[in-house]
Amino acid sequence: MGEKGEKLFWTGVDRVMNIVLLGFLWLICSLPVVTIGASSTALNASMSGYVRGDRRSVIKSFFAAFRQHWPLATKIWLIHLVVIAVLLWDLLYYRIGESSQDVLGATVAAVGLGLVFFELLMVFALLVEVPGLTVKTALAKALDLAFTCFLESLSIAVLTLAVPVAVFFLLPGFLPALPGLIVYLDWQILPKMFQKAKFKKGSREQNRMLRKQNH
Repeated sequence: MGEKGEKLFWTGVDRVMNIVLLGFLWLICSLPVVTIGASSTALNASMSGYVRGDRRSVIKSFFAAFRQHWPLATKIWLIHLVVIAVLLWDLLYYRIGESSQDVLGATVAAVGLGLVFFELLMVFALLVEVPGLTVKTALAKALDLAFTCFLESLSIAVLTLAVPVAVFFLLPGFLPALPGLIVYLDWQILPKMFQKAKFKKGSREQNRMLRKQNH
């Protein structure tokens, strides 16, 4: 193995170890359930830094981000938890019936769950990327990002659903590290999404300014 090959090998080992470590940290810190929001934001913060070349300890960055984002991320997660519980109850309730009203109710609940799923894929990464958000602006911007960059959001959704299935059948021993792997793959896409969203936002603002000048 040449010098270049050796360097690639140890880079790969380092990457796998950090993905596994962050996956375990997320699992441990999410055990109380109410902490899932803060854990997810911390995981995104650590992985964002790692993917972008920050080689500081991922453990330190994880817990620093956990403490920093705890209040806002927890509020956002608890709101989603309540909404998911209500929508699941509605879905189970309406799918029992056979009337058109039951079908409509089940459809609305299913669409609502889909929207919540897409928002959850974006919101904790957004807390890392955009400082100074409130609960309201974070939720609005997460949905806006998901639909502004729909194809990228769809790719992340497919990864989030497909990777666990693939790991379960191919590498079941890697399951505890799954959260780290999913978020690592997400951050191969997310920076491009943020760039695209900023470009589109800038274009919209320029168009508004031009319309004002014309009037």
